[in-house]
Amino acid sequence: MKTTVKWDGYLAFSGITPSGHKIAMDASEEAGGALTRGKAHKMLLHAVAGVPGLILF
Repeated sequence: MKTTVKWDGYLAFSGITPSGHKIAMDASEEAGGALTRGKAHKMLLHAVAGVPGLILF
């Protein structure tokens, strides 16, 4: 699988999955970001938590 991630300035990034879905990530204000998007580590946690659900159902 190949994905593309680009830097949008400061601590903001955006990605595009192979299926064309867009993902936007940012850091919290305390870390120097603007928190205008989801935090990358929380998105990763959601993805890891969602995989067993996809397998079981």
